Amino acid sequence: MTTQHSTLKTLSLGVAAFALLAAAPLSATTALAGSLDSLRAGAYGSGVSAPGAVQLAFDAEVQRVQRGLNRLGYDAGPTDGLMGSRTRSAIRDYQRDNDLLVTGQASASLSAHIRDNVRAERADRGSDSSVPAETEATVERQTILQLQSDLRRLGYSVPVVSGTVDSATSEAIRAYQRDNNLLVDGRLSGELVAHVQGKTSAGAVIEDRPTTRSVQAALNERGYDAGPADGIMGTKTRDAIRTFQSDASLPLSGTISKETLVALGLAEGAEGESEAEATSPSGDGQPVTVISDDFNDGDYQRNPRWEVVAGNWSVTGGGVLTSEVPVNQGSQPQQIGPDMLKGILGNVLGVQQQQALAAIHTRAQISNAFRVDLRATGAGEPAVLNFGPYQGSNVGYGYRLEAHTAGNQPLRLMAITSSGATTIGSSDVDARFDDGAEHRIDWRRDTNGLHTIEYDGRVVLQVLDRTFKDPFDGLSLINAGGTWKIDEVEVQSLPK
Repeated sequence: MTTQHSTLKTLSLGVAAFALLAAAPLSATTALAGSLDSLRAGAYGSGVSAPGAVQLAFDAEVQRVQRGLNRLGYDAGPTDGLMGSRTRSAIRDYQRDNDLLVTGQASASLSAHIRDNVRAERADRGSDSSVPAETEATVERQTILQLQSDLRRLGYSVPVVSGTVDSATSEAIRAYQRDNNLLVDGRLSGELVAHVQGKTSAGAVIEDRPTTRSVQAALNERGYDAGPADGIMGTKTRDAIRTFQSDASLPLSGTISKETLVALGLAEGAEGESEAEATSPSGDGQPVTVISDDFNDGDYQRNPRWEVVAGNWSVTGGGVLTSEVPVNQGSQPQQIGPDMLKGILGNVLGVQQQQALAAIHTRAQISNAFRVDLRATGAGEPAVLNFGPYQGSNVGYGYRLEAHTAGNQPLRLMAITSSGATTIGSSDVDARFDDGAEHRIDWRRDTNGLHTIEYDGRVVLQVLDRTFKDPFDGLSLINAGGTWKIDEVEVQSLPK
C-alpha cells in the first residue's frame, strides 16, 4: 500500500505540473518541459520507460506482424514498422485468441504463426480472395529493388539488381553505412532506405559518357588511377572517384556530382552567388555554422549571447561553461524524481525552495536538418544533462538528448511538445560522463528526419522521427542534477 500510495502521489504531482505549465513563468515552464520525461523515468526507476512513453524504431519484423494482424481483423494500426500501443494490444489479443504466451512483443515465431493463419484463411476463402498471396512479397521486393538501384547509382557494388538482399547487397549496405557514419550492421531498415533516398535525391548525378571521360582523364592527371579515359564507369573509376573525394573532403558517393566536377576544375564553382545565398541556412550547398562557442573569452554573455533561465552558470578556468546542481551523493535515480518535481512546483507557486534545475539557452535560426557537436564531462550521482534545439518561446520544447552519470547509462533521445514528452530511442551502448574525461556528442538530423548520434566517434543511436517539421529557434542546455562542464558547443544548419 505504501508503494502504491507513493506512485499515485508522484503521478498526481505530474498531472499538476502539466496543468500549471501554460500559466507558469518562462523559467518554470522551461524547467518543467525540459525535465519532465526525466522525472517520469526517475519516478519509475532507472532504465524503465514511463507510462505513455513510446519507443519509436523501425523494425521489419514488427511491420510484417502488423500487416498480418490487420489482414486477420486485429487492429494493429498503420503498417509502419513502429511498435506502438495499438500494435501491442493487437498482438496480445492475437496471442490470447491462439493460446500463445501473452507478451505483446513481436518476434520471428509470432510472425510465422500469423503468416500460417493468413495463408489458411486465404485458402478457406478460395481463389476469390481480395488480397493476392504475392502482395506482401511484391511490396518488399520493390523496396529492395529500389535500394539496390540507388546504391548502384551512388557507386556501390551491387552486381545484380535482384530484389533479394544477397551477400553483395549486404556488403554494399555496410560500405554505404561506413561512408556515411551510420550504424554498420548490413541490415535493410526504414532508416537506411530513407537515408539512401535522401542521398540520391539531394543532387544530380552527372555520368554521361563525355563527362565520365573528362573525369577519368582529370583523375589520371592527378595520379588517381581511374583506368582508360573511355567514358565507361567501371569499378576502377568508382574507386578513383571515392579516393579523390576523400582527399578533397567531399561526400564519399563514388559518383560524379557537381561538387566533384568543381573540385576537379571541370565546372565553375559558386563564386557568382550572392553573399546571402552563400550563407543562407536554408540554401543548398555547405553546412552553415549558426552557433559556435568554446568559451575561451571567459564570458557566456557575448559571441554568442547565452541567457540564463534558471540556476547558476559560470565560465571557469580554461574556458569551460560550468553549472552545478546539488544532488544527494549515493542516492538512487528514483529518489530524485519526486524531490525535483516538488522543487519545480514550488518555483511555479512562488515558494522559496532549494534550486533543483539550471537552464541556459542561446537564440539562433537552426534549420530542420541540423548538427549539434558538444563536448562535456559530468560529476555527481545521479546527474542529468538535457540539451537540444528548441522551438518557440519555451526553451524546453523540441528535440532533447539526455545524458546521465548514474553509473553507465544509454543516451536517450526525446521529443518534447506541449502535449508531453515522448522517448524516440535509446543508444545501443552505455555512455559514461563521470570518469573525469571529456566526451564528445555528435548529433545529426537530416532532411528526412533521420537522427544519427555518435558518442566519442562511434555511432550509438540511429532513429527516424518527424515530430518537428519547422526550423528551430535556438539551443538550450538543462542541468537536472550534478556538475556539468561544457567545453565547446557548435550547431550547424545542414543544407536541404
